[in-house]
Amino acid sequence: MRKEHAMVAGAGILSGFVVFGAGVLSSMGLSLYEIGLLHGIFILFFIPIILIKKELRPDSDSIKFFAVYGFLAFLSNFTEFAPVIMGIPVAIVTLLLYTQPFWTVAIGKLALKEKITRGKTAAALLVVAGAALIAWQPLPDGINPLGVALALAGGLVISLWVVFGRIAGKRKYHPLSTQTGYYSFMLIFLALSYPAMSLFVTDKSIVSFSFMHPAHVWVSLFLYFIFAIMLSHILYYQGAKKVPASTSGIILLLEPIVASVLAYAFLGQHLTAFTVAGGAFIILGNYIVLKKENLSEIPDAL
Repeated sequence: MRKEHAMVAGAGILSGFVVFGAGVLSSMGLSLYEIGLLHGIFILFFIPIILIKKELRPDSDSIKFFAVYGFLAFLSNFTEFAPVIMGIPVAIVTLLLYTQPFWTVAIGKLALKEKITRGKTAAALLVVAGAALIAWQPLPDGINPLGVALALAGGLVISLWVVFGRIAGKRKYHPLSTQTGYYSFMLIFLALSYPAMSLFVTDKSIVSFSFMHPAHVWVSLFLYFIFAIMLSHILYYQGAKKVPASTSGIILLLEPIVASVLAYAFLGQHLTAFTVAGGAFIILGNYIVLKKENLSEIPDAL
């Protein structure tokens, strides 16, 4: 395993804290909207840094790129939360979101001219099957087809997030600039969406919003931001300078393994035979793609 692969794997492992951390923050009384917006406020502290340091300062082209990237991240939030609001079980939403590697392999081939090998195809099948086993739940009667479609679209949007991270790496954008730039735009889109969201959604566990929270909640939000988001994303962007998007999409699916272990260790959730088998599939898929990967074949510029 090269260091760039290790960075992407580290990003996948830290990403496992996203769902777990959101669950902890929700138990503290925060709504889904508050979790999505309030943790991101800490990105504002990094804006002066990238504006002051010349090597970090974005130009007009990169600002446009970050704006589009931020909108994709906003869409990702929407396609993750909207199906839940429509009554789709969280496990089903998770399963459909984890189709991401299929989309990423296809988009990587079409947009970035990445090779689709038999090993990479097998690895993608294994990790998606593993994620399906971990998140498996029988479909309930009367399931909303629009909610299912949105969750499936979420897998596509997440794959675009992976691909854009690869493009940022190939353009040699500094990881801190990429993270600060796109996350700032995502926050803007998220804030602008609140009036419409609060108009159509009445569930306070989803849309309530306030800045008035105890100190320990803000400390938890800060830790969530630093470890589950900031460090995870920066590791990915650094690794994405060399690792193809299609490979990263497979490696990043280490996330459900970590999330399941954390839920077992701290939230009292059970590890089923499906969970263990799914984790084994994901690890095997990662082994295959890492064994087959040859970074020397990947061009550095885009």
